[in-house]
Amino acid sequence: MPWSRLQVPTSHRASPARPASRRVASGVKIELAVPGLPRRDGGEFYQVWLKNCDGSQLVPAGSFHELDRAVAWAGVAPADYPLLTVTKEVVAPPQGAAQGSSGEVVLKGAVGECPT
Repeated sequence: MPWSRLQVPTSHRASPARPASRRVASGVKIELAVPGLPRRDGGEFYQVWLKNCDGSQLVPAGSFHELDRAVAWAGVAPADYPLLTVTKEVVAPPQGAAQGSSGEVVLKGAVGECPT
């Protein structure tokens, strides 16, 4: 399946977007291009998440210092986890309460469709 890279201007952060994705043998490859977001270093990073339509299940798809050109990977089907969010995160201890999403969303999008 052919696909192209998502381009999201800085002014569209936290607004809906459609990243490019395709299935490959190892899972789902998701390519993002979000120029203009500040680089996060020193224990701070961006986390890409996929979630189901009702938002009750969240699957990590990669962590990044910047999203100018990033490729995320997920081992779940886009039909089951079609919603995508990118959050600001900080390093947390194993099994710490902070291991989940911070909820500080900088980008929302979809790699599939939710039933209406």
